[in-house]
Amino acid sequence: MPLPMTRAEMTVRGWDALDVLLVTGDAYVDHPSFGIAVIGRVLEADGWRVGVVAQPDWRDPAALAGMGVPKLFCGVAAGNLDSMLANHTAARHRRHEDDFSPGGRAGLRPDHACMVYAQLARRAFPGVPVILGGVEASLRRVAHYDYWEDKARPSILADAKADLLVYGMGEAAIRETARRLYGRPAGRPYAAGTALAGIPGTARLLGAAESGPRNVPTEVTDDVGNPLLRKGGSQTLRQTCLLPFADSAGRPTVSLMVGCSKRPAESANGNKRFGKGLGEHPFPKGWPQQSDFPPAGGDEVLLPDWEAVRARPELLLEQTRLVEAEQSPFCGRRLRQWHGARALIVEPPAPPLPPAELDWIYALPFSRRPHPSYRERIPAFDMIRDSVTVVRGCPGGCSFCGLGLHQGRFLASRSPESVQAEIARLAGDPEFHGTVTDVGGPTANLYGSANGVAAACRSCRRPSCLFPEICPHFKIADAEAANLLRRAAAVPGVKHVFVQSGVRMDVALRQPEYVRELVRHHVSGHLKVAPEHRHPAVLRRMRKPGPEVFDRFQEAFSRESRAAGKEQYLVPYFISSFPGCTQVEMRVVEEFLRQSNWNLQQAQDFIPLPMTPAAAMYVSGRDYLSGAPIPVARGAGERLRQFAGFRPGRGPRPNGKTEKREKERR
Repeated sequence: MPLPMTRAEMTVRGWDALDVLLVTGDAYVDHPSFGIAVIGRVLEADGWRVGVVAQPDWRDPAALAGMGVPKLFCGVAAGNLDSMLANHTAARHRRHEDDFSPGGRAGLRPDHACMVYAQLARRAFPGVPVILGGVEASLRRVAHYDYWEDKARPSILADAKADLLVYGMGEAAIRETARRLYGRPAGRPYAAGTALAGIPGTARLLGAAESGPRNVPTEVTDDVGNPLLRKGGSQTLRQTCLLPFADSAGRPTVSLMVGCSKRPAESANGNKRFGKGLGEHPFPKGWPQQSDFPPAGGDEVLLPDWEAVRARPELLLEQTRLVEAEQSPFCGRRLRQWHGARALIVEPPAPPLPPAELDWIYALPFSRRPHPSYRERIPAFDMIRDSVTVVRGCPGGCSFCGLGLHQGRFLASRSPESVQAEIARLAGDPEFHGTVTDVGGPTANLYGSANGVAAACRSCRRPSCLFPEICPHFKIADAEAANLLRRAAAVPGVKHVFVQSGVRMDVALRQPEYVRELVRHHVSGHLKVAPEHRHPAVLRRMRKPGPEVFDRFQEAFSRESRAAGKEQYLVPYFISSFPGCTQVEMRVVEEFLRQSNWNLQQAQDFIPLPMTPAAAMYVSGRDYLSGAPIPVARGAGERLRQFAGFRPGRGPRPNGKTEKREKERR
């Protein structure tokens, strides 16, 4: 039985009131691939009475009030996608379809859905705490750039007027939030003023009085008068945007994370590694190795304030470096960003769930169906109905991707027994036809792999465990990942087990057993991979391995396919108009496609997602590492010309109305 969406369904359960009301911009699908379903089931398992309102009329507060006033809080999420991404194309046109809505209809969720729904909840339930969550809240938790509006925006908390923001997957944070709002362990009812401070994976916008006095940082310069750092209270913050970005030879003088005015050889302690005490991870020759972070004793990192970001959006380059440096649940520190007289406080990320807790979540009684009130198919559900998620987190740190900012960099895998049990429940469904369509996650072949285990990982601030090369502390699981596929296929009632999630190719080249098992038995004819580009300079800015990795993986895939006697194909994914990419770089891709006779099925015109390094490069027009100026494709014509490189030799490029229709179609 799904969670109730009406008063009548509450009555069937014997409920006279709700503890928690969840509002989502997606149709309500009670499946573990949908975030609102997971949060709802987790809270229900803790004993709370939870109801769901899906895609309400955002113009009418009564649309939320049908099940009464929730006693603890109203939780708000835009859905499985940022609402601006769900509603708009890369060309900033309105989408004509929405896969997360009944019948695929567009227009059932508003732009900036978290903000709109939160304000609606405020009007419907005065005095009830409003909690934001989901991907949209995660990627907009600090001041950020909105591509579709082409402007900087403050933290979504400032616009939404919410009491708390939960970022990341959120199960642990939302359970603690519910407990505190109820007043446990004393058992007294919640009060609107109950402190929600200090919960990992959350953010709050403090009131002016609670924020305290706002210290104006003083500026400090180096020996030649260049601004180096700001001091405010006990805080010290490198002003990377004010430093010279390169020396006379063009070598970078700014750290990947936080500004540093010294070359590695000039470091006082002689440490050539990245950051004192930050692990054993060397960077490529020519990269700055030593960083200065705010001194011990200060447990906060000060971000550029919202007013400064609004006036100078290029400050997002500095801000993004600072935020990325603190995205470890083991050594990350609290972030502070001033919004006028109010302080935004972002707690460090929540740690990844241990396997036992992950298993518990996926064993909850999901119906694996859309709510029975729907009469039309929901395209997103059709795609994932027979899929199984086995791993969370993304250690890749790709500069254009929001996965690491949402799910986190550290991996968490379920036990094989838990996966088999879910597949067995799936096989017992009368509508199951014998095919498990996907056994995966953000990256399918990272099941069983581990980071964050070695002591060095606990103090590492690298944004990626896989770039520029795979970290020696990153544990790659080969036999474990291959055995999981075998065990999944052995469940009674299962005829086929396929992998539709993407595969990380540089890791796969170190997994011969997994690749053999995958290619010979678990490819449905096509396997998704993401080389993204072919030009080394663009790939470096993307934090992706060089083009030779795709070539080597393609050889391994073809070899195993021939050995299995199967005709199978890779489906590569490419991106155009990435910052630093011009027609010159796109010709490398175009020539590769022409020589290889590729007929691309997956290509994307670059979209700068909020909070990502790629968005910072797009806004600033500067390289993320060196700060050197780079070209950025902004105009529709230039972007279309780059995208046309994915279709070499196929007639004239579209123009006028044809151009507009072609961009919308893509």
